Amino acid sequence: MLIKLLRIALIAFTIVCLMFLGVIGIAGLVVGSERVQKSIAVGLRGYLNREVSFSKIVFNPFSGAAFNGFRISENPDFRSGEFFSAQAVKFSFGWPIFREERSSFGRLELLSPVLTLKNLETGKLNALDFVSSVRRGKSSMSKYYGAPAAVLADSFAVSDGKIYFPDGMVLENIQISARSFSVKRKFDFNLDAQLVSPGDTIFLNASGTADFPGGALTSLAINALAGDEPLSLSGSVSRSDGKAYSYDFLLSGKREAVNKILAILSPRAALPELGGPDDVNVKLTGKQGSFKAFRVKKVEK
Repeated sequence: MLIKLLRIALIAFTIVCLMFLGVIGIAGLVVGSERVQKSIAVGLRGYLNREVSFSKIVFNPFSGAAFNGFRISENPDFRSGEFFSAQAVKFSFGWPIFREERSSFGRLELLSPVLTLKNLETGKLNALDFVSSVRRGKSSMSKYYGAPAAVLADSFAVSDGKIYFPDGMVLENIQISARSFSVKRKFDFNLDAQLVSPGDTIFLNASGTADFPGGALTSLAINALAGDEPLSLSGSVSRSDGKAYSYDFLLSGKREAVNKILAILSPRAALPELGGPDDVNVKLTGKQGSFKAFRVKKVEK
């Protein structure tokens, strides 16, 4: 379940970033911070179907902008809660700013972003509701303003991020860096974070390749520290049929630490009898929406 939630969280993060840049691309080089602020706020509200606010804007048409106190509400407004916030969203322009169908930016940076995942009264996860809202908003607004421009950012960074999960776990101290950040093609990324659950803190370092057109994470390698025990998780997330996502991972480490991670990753998975040598490898495979069939299998080195 955690793998599914992490993927949903990353999708929501990415949509926030790409929609933000896309609306800026539509707004164009507007002179005057007040007009820029109004144009972007109106555009984002239309595309996201949510209330959007920021406390201060610093804009330079030749370099970039910084939006402080950036917030996105739950559906439909802030009376329902706050879905996403960031101390600041900063970007610098790339040159040329517009290249046919793509908006090119130099650097996009999120400072202290916070994403809160929770289950709605309908039983639906709020991040999935957010994705649905974006799809509806994109369809509606595109009739009048066109679709948001496909975005390329030379570099993308997240510093001191935090994701709250419905079960009480928190992914905090998130640091992400990526080059050639784009929704149109693959890009490599690195991530450092701490996964905090009741009684445990797991330190994570991850790297891999994100492929949004193909809906996949490939060459994914995660090194973790559970207590004093190091662990490694390698594998991929793919979408072969265009709908359901498949997971294929190899988890390696000390038996006690591996069992601890298995309990967090998929509490409903049947844990294998990990007897014998203290160092073990475990194969994790499954599909989105069918975690009862999430298979856990001990494998030889």
